[in-house]
Amino acid sequence: MRFAKVYVELTNACGQACSFCPSRPKQKRVMSLESFGHVLLELKPYTKTLALHVFGDPLMLENIKEYMDLAHASGFGIHLVTSGFRLSMHKKTLLSHPALIQLNISLNSALGQCEEKLRTYLEEIMTWCEYKRHHAPRPFVNLRLWNKGGDARDADFSLAIETFFSHTFFHTPMLEWNVEKKVCQLDTKIRLHKEQYFMWPSLSAPVVPDGFCHGLHSHIGVLSDGTVVPCCLDGEGVLMLGNLFIQPLYGILASQKAQEIRRGFDEKKPPEPLCQRCDFRKRFL
Repeated sequence: MRFAKVYVELTNACGQACSFCPSRPKQKRVMSLESFGHVLLELKPYTKTLALHVFGDPLMLENIKEYMDLAHASGFGIHLVTSGFRLSMHKKTLLSHPALIQLNISLNSALGQCEEKLRTYLEEIMTWCEYKRHHAPRPFVNLRLWNKGGDARDADFSLAIETFFSHTFFHTPMLEWNVEKKVCQLDTKIRLHKEQYFMWPSLSAPVVPDGFCHGLHSHIGVLSDGTVVPCCLDGEGVLMLGNLFIQPLYGILASQKAQEIRRGFDEKKPPEPLCQRCDFRKRFL
């Protein structure tokens, strides 16, 4: 069994309190470098790409480069997912790291910021984009604006984002969008991506129609305490398949529960209550 990527949560803390995200852990966790090294050994037969995210923001870790160095030495490529608020904690040379494939910045994190703070936030992102243009040709920078279908405040926020990047990249008042792909190419390997809001899965959420999911097919997740989950949206470990710190991954993936979940997705009949209530699955209907 091979995965396109595995989501590895280095920390479940992000320092933000976004209304669209349930990431407010009662107990903050950080996966140690030693534990991360063990995770890399277990994952090596299964993937070449790590996405350092489930809950939390990996850039909360001042020594994130040490984790990236360790991943690179083990032959992995990395996707970093961040709110963007921690960029200033790190040197822009992080973009030149040989392991980095893509930097994903969740712009929605800035929703609700005052005009001055929003501009400061966007200007910091722009300085990283400028560095990428001139010094880091390899990785993609993917700016995520995933708030379509929101209210008037979301519409105003989107307009402010689009206006800023239109002026800074093109010196024009409006961006040109590829409507089909929901993308605006800002520069070489720098893009702004629009998408609908989605609700994080919850056992209290309404049931979603049956359908396919990529969990246990294209990816799995490893939480910062070692818990292995079928997908990147189970930050609470509700669907815990096992723990990588005490069990080998081959045994976890061969377990009856993992096989039943995978078979259910194959048959477009999610067997677990949490999966049945996952709003993100609507994208695959």
